[in-house]
Amino acid sequence: MTPIDVLVLVDHRDGAAEPVAFQLLAQARALAGSGPVGALVLAADARPIADALRCAGADVIHVVEHPGLESYNPEAFAKATAEAVRRLEPRLFLCAHTFTGMEIAPWVAARLGLPLVSNCLSLAVDGPDLVADRPTHGLAWQTRLRLPLQGTIVASLARGGGARQRLKGPAAVVQALDLDGTAFRVRTRVRETVRPEAGAVDISRAEVVVGIGRGVRDPANVAVMEELARALGGVLACSRPLVDLDWMPQERQVGVSGKEIHAKVYLACGISGAAQHVAGIADAQTIIAVNQDARAPIFRVAHYGVVADLFEVVPALIEEAKRRRTD
Repeated sequence: MTPIDVLVLVDHRDGAAEPVAFQLLAQARALAGSGPVGALVLAADARPIADALRCAGADVIHVVEHPGLESYNPEAFAKATAEAVRRLEPRLFLCAHTFTGMEIAPWVAARLGLPLVSNCLSLAVDGPDLVADRPTHGLAWQTRLRLPLQGTIVASLARGGGARQRLKGPAAVVQALDLDGTAFRVRTRVRETVRPEAGAVDISRAEVVVGIGRGVRDPANVAVMEELARALGGVLACSRPLVDLDWMPQERQVGVSGKEIHAKVYLACGISGAAQHVAGIADAQTIIAVNQDARAPIFRVAHYGVVADLFEVVPALIEEAKRRRTD
């Protein structure tokens, strides 16, 4: 395998690295071979974030600190990132396909005139090329792309794509990267950060999650699905359409515009499996899907699938779950 150098953009929030940052560093190590892996942390105070990542697979952690990076500002972060990539000249600049990565990756590619491949399900180095598999047509197809490893390539990796384990290796060197002050001259100002209320249930921390979509057919059936979640010792979540219909509160939404779950078991009931929803369940250990449409995209990511009418399956599941809990 041809060694390359990879630079990873670290997603972080509230002074802590996001779980996806560890995934990307593991993927970067697999891609680099014997080549160097760098991590890029941009924050007003980047050292605590860098310290948490020191043994996660990077050789060097580059920290960019500036008061303008106190709150996430897409323009400031993108300009600073582009300048860092220009200075460091990696063969591959890797982002997570999160809200941050979706904004920064194309900005960096456009600003520096670099090739971009986004939302990749997998990445590999094959001789002189980077090979990327990515979904098209709403997950109905996958496209394989080959890009020659000449200059720098910008890529974003979908949540759950590539390596999943966290690495534990030698401690990385932490280095300050001083950028020109013009990188922080921006027109955009962050006035306020608005976050949804946590609510009584935090679906992101639950070990068992039952997700429901349009397949529940009627708001009256939500109560039946709530009974199933309770019988399984879990919590009820939903896809975006049920929030748009006011059948479920926004804090129960799973997906790109909702919450990411890290459940041991995710039971998707009547959910077709749009890409935005699938991104929110990438970290679930076991995904079980129940849908009467055998061609539903959710079956492409499910570990187990049942093609059947939801309301023929759910009563039997509730009865069996209750029986096992009383035995």
